Amino acid sequence: MKTHSSQTVNLSASTLTVVLVGVASLVLWFFGVRRSLIAQLKMARGPEQVSVATPVLSKSDTPYTLVEFGDYQCPPCRMSFAKVEAIRNKLGARLTFRWHHFPLTNIHPNAFLAALVSASARDHGKFEQMHKLLMEGATDPEAIKQEEKELALPVVDLTHPKPELLQSVKEDLEAGRKLSVLGTPTFFLVTPAGAYRLHSLDDAEQLIGSKSEVANGGR
Repeated sequence: MKTHSSQTVNLSASTLTVVLVGVASLVLWFFGVRRSLIAQLKMARGPEQVSVATPVLSKSDTPYTLVEFGDYQCPPCRMSFAKVEAIRNKLGARLTFRWHHFPLTNIHPNAFLAALVSASARDHGKFEQMHKLLMEGATDPEAIKQEEKELALPVVDLTHPKPELLQSVKEDLEAGRKLSVLGTPTFFLVTPAGAYRLHSLDDAEQLIGSKSEVANGGR
């Protein structure tokens, strides 16, 4: 009987330990979700001024600089492309646009290849053309290869990419992480008054001024 009682006590202690670990994990999960929701609610209030000092958010020669961390295989990035172009076209020489690669390779298997190809196009002075093709066209490897040929660019070999292309994408990813970029697209607007994280592209209208200055095009 004593032996049985001892086993029962040991079993109860083990069960209690499992329960306590489960409760602790649940509590940690809850507060993690809570912090995430609070951050999202803060973002939903409108543009948030950024205090992080980084070259990515440095001022340019124009009054405004729109910075996008994006992924060419990301549906929201592709959907926002028309609005970004509308803003660029409307503001013209008053705005500088900076694209930074942030491929979400865990959910977008072709995003890293597209980022490398875009970086290669930039090195050959054809970023704008390739950016448009990647945003509006297919992003499977064969389609990307055709887009490279269309622009007379060397085909990027994903298995043996040039070190400078890898470094370019890596630097963009690191810059995004320093700014707490978690998903795409993530936009920032650098203004004479400072740099701001945008909840949506509509925030750009608020920061720049009258909505008449920025096209109201599709978002």
